[in-house]
Amino acid sequence: MHVLDVRPGITDPASIKFRNENELMEQAEDPEKYYIEVIMQEKIKLYLEYVEKHNFFYDLGLIFKTFWVIVKER
Repeated sequence: MHVLDVRPGITDPASIKFRNENELMEQAEDPEKYYIEVIMQEKIKLYLEYVEKHNFFYDLGLIFKTFWVIVKER
């Protein structure tokens, strides 16, 4: 529930790390189990880390990192 202490924004570390979530799940033998046991656990960890670190400059860095990932993948 601590994750809900912060309003959602444009991007976050979990969105960056799991931008290819669908591809990861397609490769899994049991996609639902993989999501629950791997992806969701890591996302929660990243969300909690964000709650602890969030500030203007951290958010600005995330925006630049998101932009960089998008440009780099094209």
